Amino acid sequence: MKNFKAIAMIIFSTVTYAQIRTTIPRREFVVFDGTLYIGKPNLSQFGLKPITIVYSSSMWGTSSERRNPPDEGTIRTIAMQASKSAGIAVLDIENWPLSGNPSAVADSISKYRRTIQLFKQAAPSLKVGYYGVVPARNYWDAIRGRSSPKYKAWQAADNGLASIADLADILFPSLYTFYKDQNGWQKYAIEQIAEARRLAPGKPVYVFLWPQYEVSGGATVQDLPPDAWRTELETARKYADGIVIWGGWHQAWIANAPWWLETQRFLRENSGSK
Repeated sequence: MKNFKAIAMIIFSTVTYAQIRTTIPRREFVVFDGTLYIGKPNLSQFGLKPITIVYSSSMWGTSSERRNPPDEGTIRTIAMQASKSAGIAVLDIENWPLSGNPSAVADSISKYRRTIQLFKQAAPSLKVGYYGVVPARNYWDAIRGRSSPKYKAWQAADNGLASIADLADILFPSLYTFYKDQNGWQKYAIEQIAEARRLAPGKPVYVFLWPQYEVSGGATVQDLPPDAWRTELETARKYADGIVIWGGWHQAWIANAPWWLETQRFLRENSGSK
């Protein structure tokens, strides 16, 4: 079975994205509220759905403990709470390396697998996935073109993470904006989504979008222009199954922020569509 899957992945990678997308039944497109703004209203009135994002700080007490999977009792408590609220949990664990030393990568994969297994055992009805783990977030190699050796190396590295994707119910690629090149972002986004489809055929792909980007080396953040944000929303609408909107860390809610007004227009125009 393992050899069959490896062969299937090779064949799948030669198919164009347009061909892939047409074979996938369209689900209801969902937009989730993963924002952290201070003083925000209940965004469900605008059509956003709740989602539980489980941050490392809630899974571990100290940074030294993060070398190992979270305590089973802690996982059980978090999983039960998530299953009773949104029913979907995004696990945000970014401290286990998935590139570099092969033995360290193998150890990380084992930890990611063990952790998601514990969540699923604790709450079998809970849908679980990892933020930005599979596929690996790789801007430059993803946009090089599918015949590029570096693009193929990116896919080969992702193949090593396929056992994590096998256990996940949902894939959550991270599509945050790094540069002002909107065409580059769009190509990157399409390839990340295609890679998620390749690694986990048939599973929902909900992409993380952030209506801001870092400037001055990450010292500050700046809102995306409304037209750029709309492009990101529309790209996700075309290729993915849903969006998790993130942002607002230590920021106050602004009801007339251009990105939010554009989001409302997007939601109204896509209400009820598939």
